[in-house]
Amino acid sequence: MNFLKIKVEVDAEQLAQRKRIITDNNYRNVKGRPLKRRIVQNKETDEIEQQSDLYDIEDELRNLCEEYNNDLKSSGYFEIVEAKGKKLSIYSLIKENLSINSIFNNLFLKLDLKQVNIEIDEVTFKEFEDRINFHRKSELCESFGIDDSIRCNCDNYIEKIIEYSDSINLINDENNYIGRDNLLNELKRIYASPIKNRFYGHPVHYFINTDDYEEFEESCETLIKALYQRKRITSRRYCMVRFEDEIRESMIDSLYRIGCGGVIVIDATSYNQDGDRGHFKRGDYLKLAGLCKLIKRYKNQVLTIFCFSYNKQDVRKEFLNNFNKMIMVDLSENVVPYSQACEYLNFLAKKNKIRFKKSLTADLEQNTNLTPNNLKDYFSEWYEHNLRQSVFPQYKDIQTVQKSLYKDANYSALNELNDLIGLSKAKQLINRIINYNKIQKLISEKSESGTHCSMHMVFSGNPGSAKTTVARLFAKIMKEKGVLSTGVFIEAGRSDLIGKYVGHTAPLVKSKFAAAKGGVLFIDEAYSLLDDRKGCFGDEAINTIVQEMENNRDDIIVIFAGYKDEMKSFIERNPGLQSRIAHQVEFEDYSSEELCKIAEYIAGKEKFTFSDEALKKLNLIFEKAKNTLNFGNGRFARNIFEKARMIQAERLSNFSFDSVSDKDLFTLTADDIEFPDFISSDKKHIGFEMV
Repeated sequence: MNFLKIKVEVDAEQLAQRKRIITDNNYRNVKGRPLKRRIVQNKETDEIEQQSDLYDIEDELRNLCEEYNNDLKSSGYFEIVEAKGKKLSIYSLIKENLSINSIFNNLFLKLDLKQVNIEIDEVTFKEFEDRINFHRKSELCESFGIDDSIRCNCDNYIEKIIEYSDSINLINDENNYIGRDNLLNELKRIYASPIKNRFYGHPVHYFINTDDYEEFEESCETLIKALYQRKRITSRRYCMVRFEDEIRESMIDSLYRIGCGGVIVIDATSYNQDGDRGHFKRGDYLKLAGLCKLIKRYKNQVLTIFCFSYNKQDVRKEFLNNFNKMIMVDLSENVVPYSQACEYLNFLAKKNKIRFKKSLTADLEQNTNLTPNNLKDYFSEWYEHNLRQSVFPQYKDIQTVQKSLYKDANYSALNELNDLIGLSKAKQLINRIINYNKIQKLISEKSESGTHCSMHMVFSGNPGSAKTTVARLFAKIMKEKGVLSTGVFIEAGRSDLIGKYVGHTAPLVKSKFAAAKGGVLFIDEAYSLLDDRKGCFGDEAINTIVQEMENNRDDIIVIFAGYKDEMKSFIERNPGLQSRIAHQVEFEDYSSEELCKIAEYIAGKEKFTFSDEALKKLNLIFEKAKNTLNFGNGRFARNIFEKARMIQAERLSNFSFDSVSDKDLFTLTADDIEFPDFISSDKKHIGFEMV
């Protein structure tokens, strides 16, 4: 349906003649009797008004318009809402299969008026409803099959009218579509087809995966403009509906009825998942099936565009599974290679009338993949920096937030992991999991047959071997990759999982799983859950953990951590637990060289350095410490550094403060490194010496 606002200027002389005739008739009707006036209440505004029984030109035109509506029946509707001088304001509803020009010309034949000038503009349903006669709204809704729910639930959808110009070619400048190759290719397909002389239907529908809502709206409006320009749709009005709990099937049906010839956008990005496995809530499969049935019913009359979040791809999968016979074109954005990124930044500079400078691309790395949104943010920050440096240099020394590296969404956590010293097995496994999920995502997009494997793990190793650090980074990486929905990291031990009384343990375990929804549950020293005998609270906790691992396997990753031998006994104790562990990662002790690097890294964060002699002494200490029971890996390196700072402070306090340089303050020497009590400073071997 098309909702129109029509402004018409009519022939002034003809209108004046009609007014004179009506005035003469009024004079004859009231001659010899007083003019009657009646008091009425306007039901729309509740205001008291006086109305005359005189008949004027506006009354006559409205009556003729009403007669014309009766002739049209349920094909169209016209209402004159205002008549000032020679100008008329008319609101109209016309079904999409009718010729607007033909039906409008017939109206003015009925009104017996000549058009001098006419402006026709499309409006939203809400504006149309607000302007028409209050008493006709329910009658109109019933006649045209419009459910009252779309009048009462306008917060659940948004209507927009796109701005349009015939002269604009949307694919003239391909720089506008860097990172949006899918959209550009579809626009080329749209423009490749000659304009049809009538509306045939929709050969394809569309979906977009995005977490950038502005980019999504821009892509939608660009697509709608192109389709309207090539007469693939007949309306510039589109309606955006949020797929939420409160959505009603009758409301969607009405929106599709009044949207014939136009576009409906289904926004599923904000859908709140709360099912047993992080998918749909109970009963929502029926709601989804009902919605998809409506979409398929109107697929040739209404174009549908779906929007899904990268973090909720199971929602996308459930939607698209219901449309196995409808062709869906993917318009999702893609990453931008380095060469195109530089080209796009140059384009943005020209667009903002700024001379391109090498500094604009200086911070980009050639192996970095970025999205268009990353590049826009990057340019915006560079522009502000350039403004302070060149245009307003008085602000160049004002401290600002440190510039982001603007690497792709996976950079921070993944590179933080790769920057950690050692941990080759853990890094290899996590990179393997990332690559597996990339391929599964690609398979899912191509054939909808991608699978989700279990990723529960065991981290085993001695204290200080970075098990907790890696687990925390792993949660962030999985969130950034879209594998986990929240990336939350919940750490738990025996006291968090085992209750003091009968019946308390299972709820405690379930509450931890609820808190870890969409993230990682890290159970440290998991073997502490074992009791001396079977059937105690520990076994109840483990059995509940196994049950919750299965119920939440798609949206929670459980990591058990502890010493190697103890973890082996713990896993073997429960066969159900053993079968659900997909990966076991052994965190080896650091070598003395790695521990020296860790000590340097810790010191560097505090702006300290070690002298060459200090590093040699550190290496000797670490070499001896590795063979002791009290060795703590990275934690031991931190303790050595912190104790060295205390010894250095004591050493420097014996000097005059004026004689202490900055280098002295931030350099740790061999004298500041002390052998721990459990390590002998001589070079004797630990254990027995063979003679």
